[in-house]
Amino acid sequence: MRTVLGIDPGPEKSGYVVLAPGDNIIARDHSWNRPLLSMCARMGADDEAAHLAIERMQYRRGQYAPARVHRTSEWVGRFLYAFGRLHEGERCTCYYPSRVKAHLCRRVYAQKKSIAEAIKARFPDVNFKAWNNHMIDALAIAVTCMDKQGEQNDGKK
Repeated sequence: MRTVLGIDPGPEKSGYVVLAPGDNIIARDHSWNRPLLSMCARMGADDEAAHLAIERMQYRRGQYAPARVHRTSEWVGRFLYAFGRLHEGERCTCYYPSRVKAHLCRRVYAQKKSIAEAIKARFPDVNFKAWNNHMIDALAIAVTCMDKQGEQNDGKK
């Protein structure tokens, strides 16, 4: 299993969590995108065992997408490129919100509150009072990725 950098992207600031095997939270923050871009580049270059898990933007076809959605999508591409893998593959995974919801809550239409409750139940020793929603979402993405890696490793044995 690998260390996972989970990112909940935003147009200017993004939440991130670095999750190590064994559900050990190494780092977390809600920071400006430029410093996080540098962190992605460092982790992608320095740690061959690192994995980037990021939320993919989901918008319905034919609907008007606000400018913030386009800016957020641009940042997703920048994070992937900085990490060293522009396309999904062995070290990068993009998750739609519905996939994270289905994994953690067993329902595709779960509310944010349900996701937060599932995360808090999985990490009972963590004080989430200082966490904002973006960091909790980033942790949910990282947990989903870590669990999927575990399932793949179990299947290879």
